[in-house]
Amino acid sequence: MTMQCLKIVVVFLFERTTAIFLQREAVRPNATQPSELHMDEADLQKERRGDEETWQLGAPRWQIGKAQSFSSHALPPKCPADVSPDSPYMQEHVLPDPVHTICKYRQPCDRKGSNLERLQSIRGLLGRTKQLMNDIGIPYAIYGGSAIGQHRCGDVLPWDSDCDVVVWMQDAHKIPPGDLDGVNGKYSVVPSHELHGEYTGTSIPFVVADKTTGFYCDVFFMHRLSPTSNWVGLAWPWGKETCPSMSDEYPFNSGIKHCDKIPLKYVLPFVPCVLDGIQHTCFQDQPAYLEDQYGATWNHANVSTQSGGGTRTSLRQVRN
Repeated sequence: MTMQCLKIVVVFLFERTTAIFLQREAVRPNATQPSELHMDEADLQKERRGDEETWQLGAPRWQIGKAQSFSSHALPPKCPADVSPDSPYMQEHVLPDPVHTICKYRQPCDRKGSNLERLQSIRGLLGRTKQLMNDIGIPYAIYGGSAIGQHRCGDVLPWDSDCDVVVWMQDAHKIPPGDLDGVNGKYSVVPSHELHGEYTGTSIPFVVADKTTGFYCDVFFMHRLSPTSNWVGLAWPWGKETCPSMSDEYPFNSGIKHCDKIPLKYVLPFVPCVLDGIQHTCFQDQPAYLEDQYGATWNHANVSTQSGGGTRTSLRQVRN
């Protein structure tokens, strides 16, 4: 076989292998496909007994630390304050994460935007979510990946694709769905089942959406497992515990609910904390909660980042 023929064969095999891989990835299930999550208790038990790949296919990306965009070429900084808004990473235009983008608010849905646009949108979402909760008198706490960003950077993690807060189960029904600040306002409260199917009612009753970018903030819920319990159940479809005391009334669905249990002392009382210069509230022992949920290395970036850095965002003048 001539060298030219060999090259042709190699190129053909490479292209064929790539095509097969992409085809498999296109049908690979993720957390936004309701078909995967409309399952009975036996199926859920089987899911939890699955291998690490099965877990990663099911869990939302903030739980496993996936970078927000596979189209990005510039490494993110460890924290936003490590680089200027004009830096190559902040100015790079990338595809939005399809899992965390509401297409009706982003047209076309695959419209590229800068990493800075995403970061600013998520910051704004957290600020507007705080205002909403304060206006209707609901206690809330920064949660999940947003709690990691707050503790590590005093800001949103540079690669995060959404934001997370948590409220008490008994308060969730007070959240009003619909546009905030009128029909022409920038933000809207959307029942999460309208985005991802009924299963999200088992952990996320609502999202607060930015209608200019399509990005959003998940509103999770938690429940003190009994009036005298020293344990709090964090609603989570892949939780280790079955939590029958969790409500199936509005705005939740009637599906089987699972949760992860953490000590009440990690949660209460909520304490002031600052993210991007805005005062929020966080769990009383946020590091203990984060270690419980993410493991001992939670305070180290779990994606590749630029060397050095880790600068917390300046408090400037804290805004209430």
